Amino acid sequence: MSRSAGQASPLGPTPPPTSRREALQVALWVALMMLAFVAVQVWWEGHTELVFPDYHSADGNDGLRCAWDYYELFTKGQAWTTGRSICNPVAGAAMAAWGPEVAVARLSQVPFILGVTVLMAGIGWRFGRSRGAILLALGVTLSPWAWLFVRNYTRVPVSMFAVAATVFLLLISRNLTRPAVCAALGLAMGLGWLADLAYPLILAPITLIVAGRGLWKSRRSVFSLLVLLTTLVLLAVLMLDYASTPANRIPLPDRLVPLVVMNLWAATLLICLGVGRSGPWTPGTGLAVSVSLGGLLASPYLLYYREVRIGEMWVAQVEWNSPLLGGFWSFEACLRQYVCWLNGMALGGLMWLAAGTLLLAAWKPTRTVAWQVGLGALGTLAVLSWIVPPVYARYLAPYLPMFAILGFLWAARWRASYIACLVVMLGVGPLQVLGNMPPLEGALARAGLSGLLYDHPWYHSRAPLPDWRIPSVRDPMPVPSVLGQIPRGARVGLFLVDAQETAKFQERYLEHHFQVERLLPAPRVDLKNLEYVVVIAPASWTLPPDPRLRRLQEASPHPSFPPGMAFPRVYRRISGP
Repeated sequence: MSRSAGQASPLGPTPPPTSRREALQVALWVALMMLAFVAVQVWWEGHTELVFPDYHSADGNDGLRCAWDYYELFTKGQAWTTGRSICNPVAGAAMAAWGPEVAVARLSQVPFILGVTVLMAGIGWRFGRSRGAILLALGVTLSPWAWLFVRNYTRVPVSMFAVAATVFLLLISRNLTRPAVCAALGLAMGLGWLADLAYPLILAPITLIVAGRGLWKSRRSVFSLLVLLTTLVLLAVLMLDYASTPANRIPLPDRLVPLVVMNLWAATLLICLGVGRSGPWTPGTGLAVSVSLGGLLASPYLLYYREVRIGEMWVAQVEWNSPLLGGFWSFEACLRQYVCWLNGMALGGLMWLAAGTLLLAAWKPTRTVAWQVGLGALGTLAVLSWIVPPVYARYLAPYLPMFAILGFLWAARWRASYIACLVVMLGVGPLQVLGNMPPLEGALARAGLSGLLYDHPWYHSRAPLPDWRIPSVRDPMPVPSVLGQIPRGARVGLFLVDAQETAKFQERYLEHHFQVERLLPAPRVDLKNLEYVVVIAPASWTLPPDPRLRRLQEASPHPSFPPGMAFPRVYRRISGP
């Protein structure tokens, strides 16, 4: 039986509404959400600064350090060291344009979250019209992860943009049979790979499910899959060899390996494009073209920084004795971690994900997408729980709230459920996002409502006890920067006690903002023209017993810092003989 023009296919989204006024209204509401997100982020930077130049992690601000490398590359032409993610050159370019400030590096990630908002609104528009678009856009705007991973400067905003683009393109690809969409999907996959090497593992389940049984329905589709599989096997062997010790590697010149990898991807892409031109486009051809195009775009950057990421997952497998190697950690331990993250990043996140999938499956226009996304999320959980140690799970779990946000789409079905969902989101979301802001904390305390919130341990590898209150996900170390009290351009003396990566990054930060003069504990210390002295040392380290140092008064003690962690201490020169 033929379908009418206005009836939606169960394999595709509902047709967009014909009302231009409705489309403009949705665009206006989404634009207002995006503007509010940007405005509050900028305000937040000016009122509650995180202490990134002072302290972030024991590994030494690796993300910011890489961004600083690119800043110096763009401004001075200096060589850079390592670049863990594509977000690092983006931040470096932003600092080159607007100044070498940590706030600039963080705000450079905001456009990626705005892109996620637009993409999720697009998914909602296609399946739930204006209600669906507003629900999903609001779900991104009020999700704590969308705020905190910008504030913490991680690669997650870029990864989430790639994930949102991938899900959006998969859902409109008609089982990977639209050539133009498959090419765009390859671009999204390339961006995802550039953001995080774990991206293929996280998106593989939903990609294979969307392609469906059509992968095996024709010889051309199967042929494309075999070409892709052969390439993946060869690349896996080459990458494992490339990540091993130099003495055990295949005797290939280092400069030749990137060329071999790119040629493998290019050959797969050209072969499958030729197969696609010889007849109707098949899911197998679409999958092979998308993956090979993404690999071809990402491989030069990833191979240049092979020492950083390529062998990291395998090292984790060995060090933590994974189940893949007959190890000891369990699915239960990892799933507890993911439930902890889901419930912290969206109130009742696990409930939204489970109930949303079932309710969407009961609604004909979204039945197919519900099963595809739901089974894809379960597949992602299974893959991550098998290969990622629980202690590392918190770094990958930010992908999961994307699936939970899709669970809000069911509320677009009825007006009553739509209004009720908006009320819950607008009531709970701001409290989760802004619960750690001092002005809001003070206002809640004065109103006697501070008991509504509790601190959610989002950065721990354990699940919290059940609690009826609203989880408030807080920034780690939200204390004022000790370096912020020094006037820019001031002459600063520097005691660099420990030359580890943390201290090196802090030294570079000081040199960009102040006139720095290196001081040695002995044999001479000259404080004649210095107003401030910065000591970068562990908390247990004390000033040398030099009588001239008695003229220094510590201006910024931080007793909450770990005793073994190197961090800056600021001393002000006081008058006297």
